[in-house]
Amino acid sequence: MDSIDELRKLDKDEQMAQLPIYLQEFERKLQQRIMPLISLSQKMNKGSIVDTRQITTVSKQRIITPVKQSDELYGVCVPEFILTEICTLIKEKYFQAGSLDD
Repeated sequence: MDSIDELRKLDKDEQMAQLPIYLQEFERKLQQRIMPLISLSQKMNKGSIVDTRQITTVSKQRIITPVKQSDELYGVCVPEFILTEICTLIKEKYFQAGSLDD
């Protein structure tokens, strides 16, 4: 945004001369921002595994990322049908009727 403000201060001829430089800089900054997202999405597309034997409590204070909207995983949620499957597995494994009596 600062670059746009600087560009607006110039006259039309100077704007046209400087525009390619500003566009290249914008593209470079955009690449810096999206490369971590691309890398993360490639890792996530390989799949994940849920091991219900590794359930533990995590304090909110221990969560480092995502906390800001600019963080890579901000807004990423596990789909409801996957959460339902995980809950079903946990119930079957740990809360089966009569399993506490064994």
